[in-house]
Amino acid sequence: MMPAHIHLFAMITLSTDGRTDGGVLELDADTQIRQRLIYFLRHDEKQTRKRRAMVPLCPTLAPWLDGVTGKLIRYHTPTSVKTRAAGGAEWFERPTANIANGFEGVLLAAHAARPDLGLARQVVDADGEPVWLEPRKKLGETKRRPKMVGIGTPNTLRHTIHTWHKRQGVPEAQIDAVAGYSEQGTGASYTHLRPEYLREFLTSTEAFWEAFGEFSSSHLCYGRTTKIIIMNVRRLRG
Repeated sequence: MMPAHIHLFAMITLSTDGRTDGGVLELDADTQIRQRLIYFLRHDEKQTRKRRAMVPLCPTLAPWLDGVTGKLIRYHTPTSVKTRAAGGAEWFERPTANIANGFEGVLLAAHAARPDLGLARQVVDADGEPVWLEPRKKLGETKRRPKMVGIGTPNTLRHTIHTWHKRQGVPEAQIDAVAGYSEQGTGASYTHLRPEYLREFLTSTEAFWEAFGEFSSSHLCYGRTTKIIIMNVRRLRG
């Protein structure tokens, strides 16, 4: 099973068009989610040029956050048999400050399941030659394997949903306001409005998840593998 914290990160990013650093990774359910609104700007912060928006909580995302407390994106994994045998905790958990490595791991797992989607490529050296890794004897491997790297970053999800909204005809002002772009230009007319005025954005977000549902139901069940989301986002992008 893929890491649950990356699964949740993908759900929030695709549902809010939120930034990774200083946005989704920092969200705290106790202080930043109330009355079906997500406040990317914390109460102790001031707005900067990279504005932090107030975004409506879409129906598809809402069940994922129901009853959650504290920081949302947390690494959560079973402890070792030795730790549990000594009376230690069954789970290890910590807040996630960086999600890049875990996200790439998901890309590699998704590529292994569906190489036709092009989610990874083999690394090449300075001379352009493919890089190979030696067999892992502890795993019983006898042949070298290609060294792979994922194609994409956590921000790829944001770029994907941003493009989706544009194709759906969501007004630029709403897209700019939600994405946290400058108040200058088209975004200025929306930043003072309550999120219920972002109707087209919310409708477009739900249309995205409806289209996603043609490939998978993983967006409706917390705990499913993240690679399913990644693969089907790629299929939606064409």
